[in-house]
Parts: sequence; structure tokens; C-alpha cells
Amino acid sequence: MAKIALFGCSGMLGTQLKDDLNRAGHELVIFVREAGDLHNAKTWNPETGELKREDLAGVDTVIHLGGVNIACRWNKKNKEKILKSRVDSTALIARTLAKMTDPPKSFFVASAIGFYGAHSDLNLIEGTVPGKGFLADVCKKWEKAADPAKQAGIRTVHLRFGVIIGDTGGMLKKQLPFFKIMLGGPVGSGKQFMSWISLMDASLAVRHLLDKEDIKGPINIVAQKPITNKEYTVALSKQVSMPAFLPMPQSAAKLVFGEMADETMLASQKVSSKRLQETGYVYKHLNIHEALKYYVKKD
Repeated sequence: MAKIALFGCSGMLGTQLKDDLNRAGHELVIFVREAGDLHNAKTWNPETGELKREDLAGVDTVIHLGGVNIACRWNKKNKEKILKSRVDSTALIARTLAKMTDPPKSFFVASAIGFYGAHSDLNLIEGTVPGKGFLADVCKKWEKAADPAKQAGIRTVHLRFGVIIGDTGGMLKKQLPFFKIMLGGPVGSGKQFMSWISLMDASLAVRHLLDKEDIKGPINIVAQKPITNKEYTVALSKQVSMPAFLPMPQSAAKLVFGEMADETMLASQKVSSKRLQETGYVYKHLNIHEALKYYVKKD
């Protein structure tokens, strides 16, 4: 079993991954911003550059999932927070690892399929060039911030997550109350592709990749089959046994959510999971119906 340092374990994915790694018997070193947040955790602060090399001694792999939530109105202040929370924290960890005499063998850093920007039906693979827009720019700088670790010979993996479907946070948790009272519906045309992954598969895929020493660089953490927003809407309405006939027009989405709507809700991203499948990963949820059945509790 490995000794793993985990940064960013308070969010939906971090909480799930922490539990999965514990169940697998790994020894975890948890890093938190404030002492007392978690018993026996180590403290660090990317804003002040505080991260002790000795706290990482003997660690085999570092996993960093940190970053403030992007689900907000993207004004100048919030954009700066979104960018800095990802880039500055990743850069601090990467620099610290690069300075260690006996550093960890692997550095896993969260990223997102927002790297590719919006497309229509183009099949997006890890080698696709970065797209345009705020999220694409954030992801590009986020991945670049890990370069010091990579240049020091540490296996660096960029986990490009799709939309994570789970019951403890994210899109599904926000949408469920509306769908349960018949206020759900497709966004915009509903034809835009959504590349998703269940929370269970997102976590287990990371755990699976720990032992795949030949895997480095970017890897898409998405389900086998992207779906359209309309297909997702139909599947969710079926799961809650309520019709979903209240669409959100494109103009309304832009009015309410601004720039975020263009790059998330209305953006079409058909992302390939071929590389992940080639590693031998076996999905727990093969389609959106299985994922929603697992995470949506019947009233």
C-alpha cells in the first residue's frame, strides 16, 4: 500500500476519494488550510507560500484537487479567485516537490475538460489543442503550474474531469429540487454534448491510475458515452418520475449566469474516454441512467 498526500479533500470528489483510498488500505496524509479542520492533518497555505517539505517526507504520491467553486457569476473578482486558487496552489506544491531530495514518485493534479473550450460534435482527445475562453485559459495555466514537478522527473498526471454526477454536491444536487417540482428542463437547444462521470467512477478512476506508472500527462476522466443536455434532462425527469417541460432559453441562461452559462451550461463538449479505457479501467456506471438511479433517492 502507498503513502498518499491529499490536498483538497473537503469537496465532493475529495471526500469520496479520501474514503475510497482509506478503504483500499492506503496511508493518507491530509493537508488542510487551518489547524483543527481535521484531526492529525498537516497545514499549508498557498496564499502565503506555506508548505513544509518535511510534511511530505516518505510520501509516494501527491494528489491535489483544490480550487474554489466555479459555480458563481464570473465578475473580475471571482475570476481572479478561480484562477489563483488553482494556479498558485498547484505551483506551490510543484515547487516544493521539485526541491525535495527524495520526492514522491507521482503528482496527480485535478484539471477539467474546460481545457478544450466549446465545440459542436468534435471528438475531443487529450492531444486536442486548448480552446478559447476563460475556463480554457484557467485549465492551461493550471496544468502549466505543475511544470516544476515534471521537470524534476516526477510523474505528473493532469486529471481532466468531466461533469461529476453525485448526490453530495455539483450540478445534480442543485438541479434535483427543481426537477422534483416540475421546474426542470433542457438548457438552450438541449443539443449540446455533456461529457460526464459519476462521482464513484471519478474517484475509483483516480485510485486505478495510481498504479499505472506509464500514464503521465493529461487524461480525460469521463464516462464512455457523452450525452446531450436533452438526453440528460429526459433521464433525470424519468428518475424523479416528473415531467421536465420548462426549458431555460439560451437568452435566459446568459441573463442569469452571464459568461459562465456560455462556457458551461451552453457549451458543447464531446470528450473521449479512450485513453482511460485503454488503461483497463472498468466503469461502475456504464450510462447516465445507472448513475442517476444510484444517486437520486426516491421520495
